[in-house]
Amino acid sequence: MQTDLSFAAWLKRKRREQGLTQETLAGLSGCSTTYLKKIEAGQRQPTRQVVEALLDALQVPTEARSTYIAMAFAMPGSTSMTAAANTPMPLSSLMAGQSELVGRRRELEQLRQEWARVKEGRTRIALLSGEPGIGKTRLAQELIAAVARKGAAILRGGCYEYEATTPYLPFVEALRAYVHAQPTVVLRQRLGPTAPEIARLAPELDAKIGPLPPNPVLAPDDERLRLFDNVARFLASLAGHDGLLLFLDDLHWADGATIALLRYLLRNLPVERILVLVTYRDDEMGRSHPLANALVAWQHDRIATRLPLSRLSGEETAALLATLFHQETVSNEFAEAIFQETEGNPFFTEEVVKSLIEAGQIYREGEGWGRRDVAELAIPQSIKEVIGRRLNRLSKPCADMLQAAAALGKTFAFNELAAVSLLDEEALLDGLDEAGAAQLIREDGSDAFTFTHDKIRETLLKALNPVRLRRLHQRIGEGLERLYAAQLDAHAAGLAYHFFASRDWLRGLAYARQAAENAESVFAHDEAIQYLTMARQCALEIEDRDAEAAVAEQLGDIYALRGPATSAVEHYTTALNMTQSASRRAVLTARIGAVYTEIGDMRGEAFFEEAVRELDPRTQPLDLARGLAYLGRFQHYRGRLRRAIELLDQAYVIAEPLNDPYTLLTIFSYLAGAYEHLVLHQESMAWARRSIRLGQDHDYPLATQMGLTYLSSNSLIRGEWQAAQDYITQERDLAQKVGGHGSWDWTTYYYAWRQHSLGDLSEAEISARNAYDTARQAGDVRGAAIFGARRAQIESDMGLDDSARADLNEALATATGSGNILMNCSARWAAAYYHVQCEEWSAAATILDEAVTLLVETDHRLGPLQFGPTHAEAYLGLGEVAEAARLNDEHLALARGAGSRYFEALSLRVEGQIRAAQGRFDEAEAAFAAAIAILEPSGARLELGRAFYHRARMRHDLGRADDARADAIRARDLFAACGAPRDLRRAETLLAT
Repeated sequence: MQTDLSFAAWLKRKRREQGLTQETLAGLSGCSTTYLKKIEAGQRQPTRQVVEALLDALQVPTEARSTYIAMAFAMPGSTSMTAAANTPMPLSSLMAGQSELVGRRRELEQLRQEWARVKEGRTRIALLSGEPGIGKTRLAQELIAAVARKGAAILRGGCYEYEATTPYLPFVEALRAYVHAQPTVVLRQRLGPTAPEIARLAPELDAKIGPLPPNPVLAPDDERLRLFDNVARFLASLAGHDGLLLFLDDLHWADGATIALLRYLLRNLPVERILVLVTYRDDEMGRSHPLANALVAWQHDRIATRLPLSRLSGEETAALLATLFHQETVSNEFAEAIFQETEGNPFFTEEVVKSLIEAGQIYREGEGWGRRDVAELAIPQSIKEVIGRRLNRLSKPCADMLQAAAALGKTFAFNELAAVSLLDEEALLDGLDEAGAAQLIREDGSDAFTFTHDKIRETLLKALNPVRLRRLHQRIGEGLERLYAAQLDAHAAGLAYHFFASRDWLRGLAYARQAAENAESVFAHDEAIQYLTMARQCALEIEDRDAEAAVAEQLGDIYALRGPATSAVEHYTTALNMTQSASRRAVLTARIGAVYTEIGDMRGEAFFEEAVRELDPRTQPLDLARGLAYLGRFQHYRGRLRRAIELLDQAYVIAEPLNDPYTLLTIFSYLAGAYEHLVLHQESMAWARRSIRLGQDHDYPLATQMGLTYLSSNSLIRGEWQAAQDYITQERDLAQKVGGHGSWDWTTYYYAWRQHSLGDLSEAEISARNAYDTARQAGDVRGAAIFGARRAQIESDMGLDDSARADLNEALATATGSGNILMNCSARWAAAYYHVQCEEWSAAATILDEAVTLLVETDHRLGPLQFGPTHAEAYLGLGEVAEAARLNDEHLALARGAGSRYFEALSLRVEGQIRAAQGRFDEAEAAFAAAIAILEPSGARLELGRAFYHRARMRHDLGRADDARADAIRARDLFAACGAPRDLRRAETLLAT
């Protein structure tokens, strides 16, 4: 090889020989394109880490690397290898941080196996755990380099201990680095329709590829899901055929939003070529840590591999020392002395060696190394001591500079350091050079630096007494204010952190509230809560009651979105008790009521009654319209549907000229619900279609989704299964298009209802369970009770009696005393349905008699429409045929008036049973035939089977054996197809007689 070639010239030539652009090589090596251009132009000398990364990317053989490393660090003005070799650079000659991997062959092989599984099309997560300095990141880098050489895409980001909470921080780092490194044309191609959402996390994307049209407004939870979905789709696109390795470092410091996004990705990208590689410290995690909870779920799903890293053995420590010094071996005496103090911790081992070199106890001798006798070596006895010794050898300007940098963050930008430091630019650059030569920091892309280990940063900060640390944070906050004067809102998180740490409560309050708003803009609720908690502390310190009230209200708003509802009520109540303004008190009272309304808690009614009395119709018309709408909803819950409609009509008169989509949606959906429960389906569906038009006119998908939901439920009540499925499918398609899920738990419930009616019991049970679980997680008491009741009916038909009884007991306990008619009717119908299937006639009749009593002073008709046939069948089972006939006649008239062919068919089937019991067999035959004529073409297999079964029983008793047998066979086959064992046994018993 030529020995007079500069590293810059060699690098440029080598890159071109391999057909790599500067952008591609920069991406493979993890440095910025600008930084690489400066290296190739001879304008910047690379750090050792960058040199090693470039050699990895260019696939330079191990045996040749020392030549190019020496070339990279040749003296200025010299291009010869001899000059480089004679340059006294003891730490630069050390292979620290980039040595050959020692003692991790088994773990590396496991990681390679994980990558092989990923390449087969299975998303996986590998977790490297262990104490600080154990080599987690170093092992990860080995795999990253290997898969990058094979063409895999690499994204990397990390979490930091001391920074203010930045939502999704490792994803933000990874995406911003990707956006920065890629040409505009590549970004447009890769991101496509995901760009507007990705820009929420990487704002520079908007400037790089041009203004991005915003997505339609959704409900906040759906906006968050859309963000997650778009990140998932982008990562899947990036993975492609060659795969994607997503490296997330130090996840034990992750914010809740990061863990939530990661869980979503792993759940929704099960068959992509994606490996998520994570490092974390076991000792930083308790059982309540979000990562600990997520890890349990990942292991349960069998997508996670945990690799705990232990310390190196004595032999492995000796091998590490040998690689650090570019030697085959080191003496046993020296290795044993180092091992005695470091106990095999790789970072501690490297830092001890560096400390001894800096102290002159280990030194260069020609091409090799020399040292004092082992007995004379002053070996530090702890990581803290070794780092402290190394820091003490720095010049004072360098030490001061590093302390400011440590307070800025693990990674810090030069312009921020310059803005907060007391040193001039030249002194800062000298300090950075000194710290870099001491391998305390490294360059991290263009004009940014990173501490080589968290322990260095931790030691720097702990060396400051509390007063100095507070003053440092104050100086940093003020410096950043000057630097970012034109964009303070965007940097609110960092400013809040520094001013809070400095006890500048006034500025801490302002920036913490802004940081909370920023977190909410990307749906990071937990992080917003942390900032608002910080803001509340600031407000308390300066005794600003108005600010305390405002912060409490903001906290209430967030808890109203994310739950639990009790926390929302608690914070709204705090704000209410601190507020003097009558108009604001009325608004807060209404918000408490709204929280209770959403979860079906009747305590909300009193709050709205008070709010409506206090709201000013001239200055607060929108709040008044909403208050009246919610009062209407509570009347609905009590079964006073006509009164509910009166209040909703009043609300509509106020709201219509204001044209506020959210308020109109509330009114339209509540009206659709009220008419539905009056079984006036045409009117209900008309309001549902008004909701759909509202969504289309205002580009408001949630309104469209809610309208489709009510069209689904009305269709189900009428037994129009295909129409219901069409509406459910439209809602799902809309949700996929806009990334929102709207009232998805109710849609899932309606799907369960449909599948139950069609006899697809297994699918119905899964959907009912999913709807129930979603409602419980959201604190939706009403939904959980109704969904649980439906699930209990399905379980009854599946013969899962223990589960059915448990669900029924919970649904009944929740509904009883709630004052919510629909909850009570649903729970009691489900309980009676179970008792009828078990032929426990008295229990079934009693519980439905209670339901009828509850309905006496109401105009609620949906409950009787649903439970009427069950009620009549229970009395028939008791032998009270006349009462059964009366109840069934009432129900048949109700079903026909409502236009519900399905419930009409159920009444006709029970009528056949009643007429058979009365000995009116011709009328019974006609009733059974009419029921079968409705049920058979509709596909309602389970109830069709029951119609055949009961007709078979009657025909058997009449001695019509052949006809009875034919019906019983039809019933048996239908029950077997549905998976209804109790009904199946009855049919088989009948066939055997």
